[in-house]
Amino acid sequence: MKYGDVLERILSNKKKLIEENKIRTPINEIKKSIENNSVADFLSIFNSSDVALIAEIKRSSASAGEINKNLDLEKFASDYIENGASAISILTEKTKFSGSISDLKKISEIGKKNKYTNPTKRFHN
Repeated sequence: MKYGDVLERILSNKKKLIEENKIRTPINEIKKSIENNSVADFLSIFNSSDVALIAEIKRSSASAGEINKNLDLEKFASDYIENGASAISILTEKTKFSGSISDLKKISEIGKKNKYTNPTKRFHN
């Protein structure tokens, strides 16, 4: 399977999910969610002379399939934080990466306890 084919399928599925979500989620709720996330906080990790490592958490890979179905998000995030990761990226796309927005919310809660930033790959729904 070609990488481009995988991306095309992800894009096609995502377009369908976006249309479905437009019906289920009011626009003011989406705007509030965006306003509550600060890009400036994320960008600040790059303003240091130290190396900025962004650690990634994912349950599955589009090319390799299932990696860690029973992933312990709290343990992974805590380990990354304790070992100096500057930020955590969590894949939230369902069909190819087995992620969810609830994964992102859990990581965000853990991060807030530790005054931590959590970017997300833009595959979320």
